[in-house]
Parts: sequence; structure tokens; C-alpha cells
Amino acid sequence: MSSGYFGGRMARHVPLNDQALEIVSHRFSVLGEPMRLRLIQVLFDGEKHVNALVEATGGTQANVSRHLQTLARAHILSRRKDGLQVFYAIADPSIVRLCELVCGSLEETLNKRAGAFVQSPARVSPRQIVKREPREQVRERVAGSAPVASEVSSTGDTDVFRRAEGLKVGD
Repeated sequence: MSSGYFGGRMARHVPLNDQALEIVSHRFSVLGEPMRLRLIQVLFDGEKHVNALVEATGGTQANVSRHLQTLARAHILSRRKDGLQVFYAIADPSIVRLCELVCGSLEETLNKRAGAFVQSPARVSPRQIVKREPREQVRERVAGSAPVASEVSSTGDTDVFRRAEGLKVGD
């Protein structure tokens, strides 16, 4: 027997046969759609009718309904009709734990990655230089090198630092 990772601890598990792997794969594929995850997230607060889910997610009625049907067929959501209104709720409480596990793991991973970019006190970032020196002096000093922090952000948005400094875009 091999060990696997469950709930933040190592646990023993039995290898799955091909049919079981297909079922597990299908469950993950159902959860692999951002709109479906958005719907599940909204339903963490409790049962909601379709119109409330459409409003909360910003999707169209047809698109939201299609995703709700997929989640209900996978037994992740339950469906209840009251007159003309259709209500959905989380049917499988393990989905909440699964989302918490995945989000917690991602948060931990991203925090570790972000920690790699924490600067030492002796190092001065281009952002700090921009705050201390007029923009023209910084441009002259780094002429011919890569753009300074005031010109390009890590996402490629060339005006993000100008907006953060309260400057007009195009200055």
C-alpha cells in the first residue's frame, strides 16, 4: 500500500481500479469550470434560487442554468422546486471541505512563492528609487537599461505605478 495526502496529513489508501478512477476523474472535470466553482462559492451561504445565482455570478440565465444542471447531475448540488422558482443548495458537504483544502493549499504555495521576493533591508528596489528621485533623473540614470518600475509593472501594465502615485497617465 502507498500513502497519499488527505486533509493535511499523510493517510493510507487503497489503489483505485479503472472504474473508480473514471468516477473520480469525472468529479474533478465537473469542478474544473470557473463558473461552476463560482456557483458553488455563492451556495456556501445556503440555498438560493436561480435568479439570485444569476445575479450573484454575473452569468446569463441560460449559462447558469446549464452549469447548475451539470452540478446537480453530478450530485454536488441538490435541486428543489417551489412553484415557479427552482432552488439549489450544496448536496455534498465534502465539496466545501475540498474547496477549503484546495484553496488553503494554494494560499500556502503562493505565500511561499511570494516570500522568495521579499527584499533584504540592504537592497533598494526601483520602486523606492522612484519615490526618492524625480522621474527624469531616474530615466537618465538607467538610460539604456530595462524600464524603471514607474514605467512597467510586473503584470505589464505600464501605467499602474503612475496611477498609484496619483500621476496622470501619460506623464
